[in-house]
Amino acid sequence: MNNQMMNRLLFFTICCIMCVGLFSCQKDLEILVPDNIQLNGPDTTWYTTTTENMSAVALKHDIQDAFDIDTVSLNGGTGLSFITDSELHFSINPGSIITGSGYVYFGNMIVKSMSANSIGKSALMMKQSLSNTGHLLSLGGTFFVAFYNMNNEELFIAPNNNISVRYQSDNSIVGMKIFEENQIDLLYSNWRQSADSIQNNITVSDSNHYVHFNHTGWVNCSTEDFYNNQQAKISLDLPANYTNANTIAFLSFEDLKAVINFDADVSGRIFKTGFLPAGRQAVVTVISKQGGYYYMSQKDITTSSIATSGGYQVISLTPVISSLTDLKYSLRDL
Repeated sequence: MNNQMMNRLLFFTICCIMCVGLFSCQKDLEILVPDNIQLNGPDTTWYTTTTENMSAVALKHDIQDAFDIDTVSLNGGTGLSFITDSELHFSINPGSIITGSGYVYFGNMIVKSMSANSIGKSALMMKQSLSNTGHLLSLGGTFFVAFYNMNNEELFIAPNNNISVRYQSDNSIVGMKIFEENQIDLLYSNWRQSADSIQNNITVSDSNHYVHFNHTGWVNCSTEDFYNNQQAKISLDLPANYTNANTIAFLSFEDLKAVINFDADVSGRIFKTGFLPAGRQAVVTVISKQGGYYYMSQKDITTSSIATSGGYQVISLTPVISSLTDLKYSLRDL
């Protein structure tokens, strides 16, 4: 081998050694990049206003079940009856569906609906059992309906008209009335009684509930029961990084068929309730989304009458990491 060839081989060998060294150094540099989130520590900030970019709002959307989607056809002079996957039996009279401009609509129509006639479903959809005046509601049935044309433009129920829904439920309560959803913020809502009792009413025969209503959106069929011994108030003792920006908490009563959200006391940096029935078995649930991970904790309690002395029954929980599937399963099983 002549000198020229030996020089080329030596040059190639040196280049290979240098490349291996450079790649090794680059790998070490990547491993040593610091985790900025870890250096900043957990976020313990509470906020007076709920915004779309908060993890709690993302968590609400993550846990919710999908709506039933049906496509039906409205003829000009003919009524329409159909059944959704969640066993809601709809009856729509001719001319009762209109466009946003007030014209009677006919043709193909998209129906988005859902039945939420259980504690678990109410928890997943975050539909608490409180009126807008703070009274505990006895759940007789909750459902959602919205109508759209094929361009996904919303349709409405015509003035002085209503539509009907029939569903089956064992929650047959005397004196039920129709309530409309009253949105509080991006996370929470309660229920406002419908002002028009002529177009909004319910009758019950055995387990069949016949509901007539004149508005789209969420509908609640309940009665405002004034439960005796409402002397319980509850607050939560959670790790500092569980705030109203990333955490949702609620309490559920199996015997009352009720779900109550914990309110965020921003100045006190705690979650707490208003007055609740005392001496009742309940389940406290805390769910959270932080750094892309889900956390959950549940605790069986008996509500105490400690509120008679102005205090709160303090419940301590430390949520643990959970999968979204397990989290939803636990809520659905309430």
